[in-house]
Amino acid sequence: MRSFTTKNTFIITLLTLLLVVAGYDVVKGQDCGPKERIYASTQSYFGVPLLTSITLRDNAIDLVEPGNMETFSTLKTNVGLVGLGTASQVLGFPSGSLPVGDNKDYPISIKIATGSTVLDVLSGITVQATWNGSPVGLAVSGTNLLGLLGGTAQNIVTFTPGAKYNGVRVIINPIVDIGTSVNIYYAYFAKPITGNTQVCDQPSETINGSTGSILGGLNSVETPRDAIDNVLTTFAKLNFPVSVLNTTYLTAIYPSVSIPGDYVNIVMQADNSAVLTAQVLSTDLQIKLFNGSTEVLSVPGNSPLLSINLLGSTGSTYTLKLPVNVAFDRISLAAGGGLATLLGSLKVYEIQRVALKPEVMALGLIGQNLTICEGQTQVLNISNIQTSNCITYTWYKTGTIPSVGTGTSYTLPTLAPGSHIYTVKATRTGCNEYIESIPITVTVNPLPLPPTILPKSICVGTSTELNIDPASPSTLTYKWYNVPTGGSVLNEGTSFNTPTLTADKYYYVESVITATGCISATRTIVKVTVNPKPGPPQLHLTIN
Repeated sequence: MRSFTTKNTFIITLLTLLLVVAGYDVVKGQDCGPKERIYASTQSYFGVPLLTSITLRDNAIDLVEPGNMETFSTLKTNVGLVGLGTASQVLGFPSGSLPVGDNKDYPISIKIATGSTVLDVLSGITVQATWNGSPVGLAVSGTNLLGLLGGTAQNIVTFTPGAKYNGVRVIINPIVDIGTSVNIYYAYFAKPITGNTQVCDQPSETINGSTGSILGGLNSVETPRDAIDNVLTTFAKLNFPVSVLNTTYLTAIYPSVSIPGDYVNIVMQADNSAVLTAQVLSTDLQIKLFNGSTEVLSVPGNSPLLSINLLGSTGSTYTLKLPVNVAFDRISLAAGGGLATLLGSLKVYEIQRVALKPEVMALGLIGQNLTICEGQTQVLNISNIQTSNCITYTWYKTGTIPSVGTGTSYTLPTLAPGSHIYTVKATRTGCNEYIESIPITVTVNPLPLPPTILPKSICVGTSTELNIDPASPSTLTYKWYNVPTGGSVLNEGTSFNTPTLTADKYYYVESVITATGCISATRTIVKVTVNPKPGPPQLHLTIN
């Protein structure tokens, strides 16, 4: 981009990237899932020859490099007298993509940078919706365009026109400054999408700039898109402003809002390979998160919320991890001039928004392994649930198509003996990515057969020994119980000595696999029949 300087620098709210001022509709991040950007596709320029000019006009609608969000047209005035040198560029939206009916409540976003050297002249720059080229609805001008950012900076201005439109206009009406210019990158409005089609956790673009001048005429941020390319060998470089009171910033913009519980991951390195400690980063380093125009979190470099770790074996490249419990769609990294002597400049390899991986818990789960017995069921639960109507949890069993269930928990069906592998995937509304839990292996152990025991008959007032069939497996434990009272185990083993019995008695026995604790599905009931004792013999005397 082409840089500009200002004579006035404002520090407060350095990183306001989507600005909608009081009295305008507040533009928030998407409620649920991404939206499709409908870019302006036609352009027209209006200005007095010699008094105004425009260069690379088609860059504002990406005809030269389609899909390139860093190219721009430059609208410029060559005089500084009121009413002279007015220049404008109108960007038109494709008619076939405009919402049906009145689109007055669809916000317009336009990315611009100003080349003015005096902040006051921003009152001579206006952004406004158009209908067939004529301005309509709300006009945004002055410092509302760039907020409180000074120095060399880009911004996205988002506003709700309040009137039916099919285009947007940027107009310069110079007041005192000669050579006022505006870089115009693109304009779009957003429409809801259907289906899970978008890559949501990959930034769509960056915005960068500085609130003060940079040493040696360098760009404030070099190769900014290298910080969002998912390649750890490329990087953006943040050059520090001359004054310790100023800041250089780099912001990654996402197509959808996060879900509370996601986290931020930033991979960085000092240009002079200095060690990045919390003490060093406490000097003028900030991570700021935004949901639309609203700042939702600001964390200094020495915050206890941040974890700082070496990346691999590099020795000088670090990963900053920040767990976040609010929704956001912008990550801004701001480095102040106070870091200049400590770090030289700052290399940013990646700015990442990482979805939270679901974690599974269950009664009896050890590590990632759950062991149950045949016929037993169990409930798998997600222990780190992200509460949102924008997320869906889907359960899968390896080797089974399609999925086996949805929700934050899943009750296992009755499973055959063997190993079964389950995972749960989290998907976001409108997004084609998913994040999957670590697989859980459910091992189902078979049940033993019930034991074989022969019934016994005894005489009243005696006891007996009951025995398991000697052919029964030696790997089993046998437990003896009373019938019908059950209760505690009378004995464990292959035999049981009854007490003295005076009436018929029933016992039940269950087989238990010693190694797994699995119990036979049925129990064997054995009867001890108690017979009465015979009476005394009857003597009959016969006299011959």
